[in-house]
Amino acid sequence: MRGNSVLFDMDGLLLDTERVYLAVFNEIGVGFGIADLSDTYCATIGLRTEESQAIIENGLDGRADYDTFFAAWEHGVNQNLKSRIPVVAGVPAFLEMLKQHGTRMVVATSTETTKAVDHLQRAGIFGFFEAVIGGDQVTNGKPSPEIYHMAANRLGKQPSDCFIFEDSDMGVLAAVRSKGKAVQIPDLVQPSPETVALGHVIAPSLLSGARSVGLIA
Repeated sequence: MRGNSVLFDMDGLLLDTERVYLAVFNEIGVGFGIADLSDTYCATIGLRTEESQAIIENGLDGRADYDTFFAAWEHGVNQNLKSRIPVVAGVPAFLEMLKQHGTRMVVATSTETTKAVDHLQRAGIFGFFEAVIGGDQVTNGKPSPEIYHMAANRLGKQPSDCFIFEDSDMGVLAAVRSKGKAVQIPDLVQPSPETVALGHVIAPSLLSGARSVGLIA
């Protein structure tokens, strides 16, 4: 099919950054005497910083100050990503394939816009997208559908006219609420039973997901 519109999440879907974020999160936690914060981190995937704070504070359980922990985590992540932004295997070729099919593409991410643009540029895939909508551009973050309404609007479309690729449950819920055609490619966390019950497409890779919905033959 030619001339389709696709809205993409970024971290964990296009960029293989969630594992970096998780590793540093746990590393900082150990520095505060907290053995494993994996569940806490995974509960924040797909959310903006504002929506993540209460989850992180609950996970720290008074053993570390949130602001101190977050600053150390952010610094550690920046150091780890300074030399290279990891891209999910096969993404450049996949995006090129969509481009050749006349597909229009936008990124809609909970990450703030300036950081998202920087990461996409350094990853070498920024040029595929007509726009980047960061979490700082919307009033309500995922799972609100607001970001997908804004992203679709940048293409002169309604979300129902767009395929929406996500990795996280929160992102998929936003996509489904927007009435977009949701495709979930799980990364660190498998979809919950409640998410599976939404009835959207779930696939092991972007390519297989795109084939499942007819974007690519």
